Amino acid sequence: MTNNGHLMTDELAAYLEGTLPSDRAGAVEAHLARCDHCRADFVAARRVLTPRPSLWPTRLLGSALVAVLLLGVPALWSRISQSGGPDLERAAPPRASLSLAIVAPAEGARIAAGGVRLTWRSAGAETQYRITVTDSAGGRIWSAETADTTTALDRALTARPGSYYWMVDALLPDGRIRSSGTYRFSAAP
Repeated sequence: MTNNGHLMTDELAAYLEGTLPSDRAGAVEAHLARCDHCRADFVAARRVLTPRPSLWPTRLLGSALVAVLLLGVPALWSRISQSGGPDLERAAPPRASLSLAIVAPAEGARIAAGGVRLTWRSAGAETQYRITVTDSAGGRIWSAETADTTTALDRALTARPGSYYWMVDALLPDGRIRSSGTYRFSAAP
């Protein structure tokens, strides 16, 4: 947390990726339940990282879930605060088993502008992959779905030097989703 009482960007990003230790994840959830400013940042960041559903029933269900969380989490936090607090180690779900392994470019890699090939490990047979690439401002510059574990970006997408962010969601045949989390690479001239 910063000295102004809000979540740090790195901490919020790690929470979204599911890489925070369970005690910190619980503290972030508690903070999001009571801080409108950080909750708005969370919603905006999640919107960039999560492709929008294309069917209206999914949107309706998502809106209902958000409403339940926004209305229910503060009340739950109030009850927890009055009872002395939860055991945060047991309260947070395990996240490591849901990750998808990235091969290249690795986190923070520096590559030649325009020459980007994204590669990840297979999550199993009959899996579809949804790939999203954003620029440093958070704007989505490219997304696609494929059954392969590698894809090349159009050279024009990353022609200018700068930082880019990418993630892969594995859409498993049983309906579950595994995510790589967000990785950053830099395009150099």
